[in-house]
Amino acid sequence: MFHTADVFIEELKSLEHFGSDHFPIYAKFFINKKTAKQEHLTENLEEGEHEIVQEIIQEGINEKSDNRT
Repeated sequence: MFHTADVFIEELKSLEHFGSDHFPIYAKFFINKKTAKQEHLTENLEEGEHEIVQEIIQEGINEKSDNRT
């Protein structure tokens, strides 16, 4: 899921397969300026985690799939 800093994702989870070639997900989000709730729920990456996240993203990009064009 792509989003910008203006979109706060409160909940993101995969759902049960329903027979489609699409990956079912549930996302609860809101578009808002920074709030106290966002500050409380936002988690910061620890040292070294940014590199791990970038590696996982790159693996996903490189992964072969019949569902991509």
